[in-house]
Amino acid sequence: GEGIGEGMGEGIGDGIGEGTGLGIGEGIGEGIGDGIGEGMGLGIGDGMGDGIGEGIGEGMGEGIGDGIGEGMGLGIGEGIGEGIGDGMGDGIGLGIGEGMGEGIGDGIGEGMGLGIGEGIGEGIGDGM
Repeated sequence: GEGIGEGMGEGIGDGIGEGTGLGIGEGIGEGIGDGIGEGMGLGIGDGMGDGIGEGIGEGMGEGIGDGIGEGMGLGIGEGIGEGIGDGMGDGIGLGIGEGMGEGIGDGIGEGMGLGIGEGIGEGIGDGM
């Protein structure tokens, strides 16, 4: 009686205990482990991926875009503006200045020279 009782008791007890313990332990362990692992993994992965991707993308995009845009824009704009401005300014200024100077100078010189010369010549000629 005792032998059968103890033997059955221990056997059934151990079997139920181990089976239940293993089942609950493995189930809870795997469930929590998988859940935390996947959840954290996905969360960190997505979060870092999005954050780094957007940050680098926007930062580099805006930085390079603004830099090249402003730099080229100002450089080309100022260069063309100054070049045309200086060139036209100097060219027109010199052209008008030299042209008027020569024209007025020649005109006055020739006109006065001829007038004075002819007047003196005629006067001396008539008087003599």
